[in-house]
Amino acid sequence: PGPPEITNENGIINDTTVPPPTNNNDSFDDKDYHSPRPPKGKFIAHFHLQAWECAFVSFDVETGGDLCGIVKMSAQIFCFERGTSTPSIKTSSNDLFNEYIKPLIGAVWSQNAMSIHGISPDYEKIRDASKIEDVWSNFCSFIDDRVRPDEVVILLAYNGGSCDLKWLW
Repeated sequence: PGPPEITNENGIINDTTVPPPTNNNDSFDDKDYHSPRPPKGKFIAHFHLQAWECAFVSFDVETGGDLCGIVKMSAQIFCFERGTSTPSIKTSSNDLFNEYIKPLIGAVWSQNAMSIHGISPDYEKIRDASKIEDVWSNFCSFIDDRVRPDEVVILLAYNGGSCDLKWLW
């Protein structure tokens, strides 16, 4: 039947299925399904953000269209500066990723996509670019080399839900 629902004085049901953290050191671990869950209405990295244990990766992909694929990946990492009483964000020119990708042979480029970003099959950086597998490996290393093991990564993408994320899945 599940745990009981408890109603407070305003008639609001309190969900008792998720226990609150037992101490201030509890943090959400997405691999440990018995760890405390973030408070209702908060996002999955809530506890990491409160402890300044996260890095933000703002990323963007450019495509040549649905029949071409990703032709450029760009990102910038923002991390919290530790050891200060007030959180501040740090970033540097080493925290930038920008690589072009050579589409597969026979890729069909969309005129609309090319008109948006100006990248085309005869663009020099596309002709000299690496395969998607190599660029993806470089991208993962870029993040791994800059994010501490105790940090979680929060992806940020402008227009990501309708464009960028579908290419990463």
